[in-house]
Amino acid sequence: MLKLAKANAAPETDTALTTNEYTREFTSHFCRTGMIVVSFAGTFGGATLTLEVSYDGANFVTYAAEKDGSVANVTFTEVQNFCIYGPSQVFRFHCTGGSGTDIDIFVSGDVSLM
Repeated sequence: MLKLAKANAAPETDTALTTNEYTREFTSHFCRTGMIVVSFAGTFGGATLTLEVSYDGANFVTYAAEKDGSVANVTFTEVQNFCIYGPSQVFRFHCTGGSGTDIDIFVSGDVSLM
């Protein structure tokens, strides 16, 4: 399991994400379908984590997924575990809002840090 660092920080060094920060990018190695397992630890303090995706590693948009027949942005407001399924893409998390926010994010599966 890899611990995501903040954007522009060395891998696994500055890992506690706070308000208005991004994680380092991470990518999957699968070609058509596969899975990345994501886990959170720490304090959200009212913050929202948004999963963002890019096909070129430069232009990110909010990741949306289908659930129960409807499509919605993938956001989190509490500690939980989840899986990302799909083709190879570049991902990152963006943290907004909150107070006293201190979130660690772990990824595992066929994944590498950018």
